[in-house]
Amino acid sequence: MPESPVFTIRQKEDGAFVGQCALLPVDFSPDAYLVGYQIDETRWRKGYGTEACKFLVYYAFTVLGAFGLNGDCTAGNTGSVRVMEKCNFVREGRQRRYWHARGGYHDRLLFGCLREDLEKGILARLEGRFG
Repeated sequence: MPESPVFTIRQKEDGAFVGQCALLPVDFSPDAYLVGYQIDETRWRKGYGTEACKFLVYYAFTVLGAFGLNGDCTAGNTGSVRVMEKCNFVREGRQRRYWHARGGYHDRLLFGCLREDLEKGILARLEGRFG
């Protein structure tokens, strides 16, 4: 089993590249992971980010036995905020002026999802979908 599973997302019909998603272990916190997903800009607003995040939730809790997941994004990234909220992540904080890019500083939003946050039915539905 890889320490940091990385998955390539391809379109079912023709195998075209859509993006990637990954689970990165959190230092000094066994069985906790950071979720990451990057969707090609031409594929935004088509549900790929949500589907990737749901898969990572399934994989982390069902296959890896994780107890918790973390995620982050810039405050202005409303798409990523919506993805994490749809996948049962809870907004846990804000780090002000955390990233510098494009000539300015940007706030970082922090999200978390614990196994106990998920209803048992949610994991069962995800297992039926991805298992």
